[in-house]
Amino acid sequence: MLEESNNGFATLTFERMRADVQEMISWVMKEFGKKKIYLVGHSWGSYLGIQTALHHPEFLHAYVGVSQLTNGPESERRGWSATLAAAQRDGNEEAIRALKSLEPYFAPGRPSSLQDIYSQRKWLDHYGGVMAFRKSNSAESDLSILSPDYTSADISHIWDGNEFTEEAFLAKVLATDLSGIKRIECPVVIFAGRFDTNASSEVAAEWFDKMSAPKKEFVWFENSAHLPMTEEPGKFFEVLLRVVRPIAEPAGDTPPR
Repeated sequence: MLEESNNGFATLTFERMRADVQEMISWVMKEFGKKKIYLVGHSWGSYLGIQTALHHPEFLHAYVGVSQLTNGPESERRGWSATLAAAQRDGNEEAIRALKSLEPYFAPGRPSSLQDIYSQRKWLDHYGGVMAFRKSNSAESDLSILSPDYTSADISHIWDGNEFTEEAFLAKVLATDLSGIKRIECPVVIFAGRFDTNASSEVAAEWFDKMSAPKKEFVWFENSAHLPMTEEPGKFFEVLLRVVRPIAEPAGDTPPR
């Protein structure tokens, strides 16, 4: 549980977030008359998603993990190492100094601070660990400007909630090791960007190889990092239709083709 000193919001906890997911699933099933649904979780949402799939597989036709968090500390160590290696190849002395100043970054049993995570993410982003082949993930933010669902006032505050909850959750969730999950009792599909060092796709693949499920599939997005739905939207949609959608067909829970 988070302490009361966390900006006065003692109810902002992992337990509450997981319960909120379950409550939303119950509402969706009732609202649409479904006995099961699909659940997609991306990044932080993949932590909540895998917990739901683990504890309530009966709700799900399948769980789809996008940029899946598995072993947080090992993911952080590899992301730091990959970013440092990229900075060294680039001869970027500023980045090298900044990254080396974080050593030992996420040493076993010693999670790093939120400020250290932000420092690491600055350079990880710069070297394509969030959006492949790009020095910033600002394109994701820019997309929100095109949405008819947001007013100009909304746009100016669109990341406020994200920044607030990062203070409560980010360092804690990245210190979490989920690699002990060996079996999930619903189908599992993982979407992974080949260049994702933000939530290491290598670490996710290693976990996936060892876990079991009634059906499982790991899909690589070869031109993506942490945001395959933004970086390769066409493939993302195609895989949902080709791989994920048919999972519900035996239950007769898909519309006619």
